[in-house]
Amino acid sequence: MKANKDINPKDNSKKKSKKNQEEEVVTDPCTRCGEHNCVEGAEFCEDCLVEMLNTRVPIMGWIAGAASLVLAVVAIAASVFLVSPTILCVRAEKAVKEKSWNDAVYYYDQMDSTLSDFRNLINWQEGSPEPFLRRFFKLGAGTHAKMFEAYAKMYGPLTAVEKLEVNDNTPLTKTETAKPYWEQYKGIVRAFDALYNSNRAPEANTYDASIKFIGEIEQQEGVDKVYTSYQKYLMAAVYYDQSIEESLKWLETCDDYAKKSGMDYKWLYYSDYANILNVTGEHNKALALMDELISDNNNNFNAYTQKTDILIDNGMLEEAEDFVDGLVEDFGNYSETQEMQLKVARCKGEYDKVMVLGDTLMANYAATPETYRQMALMFVAQGDYKNAFTYIDNGFSAAYMLNEEESAGISLEKIKETCYICAKLYEKHGEPTDEEKLKIAEIYYMFPEDYKTTDDGEALISGEKTAWEILTQGDYDLV
Repeated sequence: MKANKDINPKDNSKKKSKKNQEEEVVTDPCTRCGEHNCVEGAEFCEDCLVEMLNTRVPIMGWIAGAASLVLAVVAIAASVFLVSPTILCVRAEKAVKEKSWNDAVYYYDQMDSTLSDFRNLINWQEGSPEPFLRRFFKLGAGTHAKMFEAYAKMYGPLTAVEKLEVNDNTPLTKTETAKPYWEQYKGIVRAFDALYNSNRAPEANTYDASIKFIGEIEQQEGVDKVYTSYQKYLMAAVYYDQSIEESLKWLETCDDYAKKSGMDYKWLYYSDYANILNVTGEHNKALALMDELISDNNNNFNAYTQKTDILIDNGMLEEAEDFVDGLVEDFGNYSETQEMQLKVARCKGEYDKVMVLGDTLMANYAATPETYRQMALMFVAQGDYKNAFTYIDNGFSAAYMLNEEESAGISLEKIKETCYICAKLYEKHGEPTDEEKLKIAEIYYMFPEDYKTTDDGEALISGEKTAWEILTQGDYDLV
């Protein structure tokens, strides 16, 4: 049979393909053209796939796409990871505005720690360029300076510099916020180095020679005279046991220099100043100093505690109770507020309340040495010298450990004095076990053989006064 030369096979296939497309039932439309079914396992039809594969994409388009992807990743990371630090920053800023410096320090610490955790999630080897995201999760210079200020307000510039590892190369020292504290720090360090880290020394190991030596040091340029005056106070009050009047003189000098400087030195000497004023009968001035500290930092619990003690020392129990009740309303049942409540209740002879508060503190918190001491004084007032000795012995152990760690607000000497009196009373009126006798001997070993304790302590040990009249009607304490 002769073939038809008019028929073109290629043209015939196109007609056939077109006919098939016209007859195609679209059940899975192409996402690009929507006219044909997708190739199995793909989102596009065969024609669209061929067309896209033959279309050149400009290189800048690829770069833009990649950049968009990177920015998207950064944005997602920022939105997810920075939620917590942002909230903490807002809380810290709120605490700063409210002058709640303890809270501000806490929130800034948490924020810094959280950002550090995020940075550690991103691999980086020291010596190589730091990845962008690691640099992204850092405290800003302004925030770092505010964090430094919070530490300086709460603890003083010495602690702030130590905690945040600040030095001359740290950018925040040039900021308006941090610079005054940094300058104060440098003046104090100059004074400290000249006094304790140089080859110079006083001519003799006496009070007068020491005062003269400090006076010579403070003439040097850049030496902080508030700090040197405070060192003179320490020589008088601590190292050479001078009169109260002599100690007060140097604290008044501190105060004069501090006011002239225009800088805040309350963290350095106000607590000592208030104590000396209280001892000399100037309790109203002492309370005014505490109110200044509280005004500067409304969650300064050291100041709250000291104010409570001053009120109690002066027999102002109702005022002390009202003050502490106000703190409970403001702050709730913190361990500090409960300890102050316990102290006031003990002085008022409300021993059932003391036991409840004492048990709560010891069950729910790490009870402070002062809690143990107050419990011991309660048992002394009741004539239960065995329990008194047990509690103060525990308090001494706790105070010693805290003092070794240089914890603020712990008076090891005050605990030791109470321990000595309780040991004397228990030995005289009780029946110590062999183990307790050994502990009593260890306590006596810390004191000279001819040691005399406080007037109230001696009167109680000798029987001239009763514990009840001393602890609930007199000085309310033994030391």
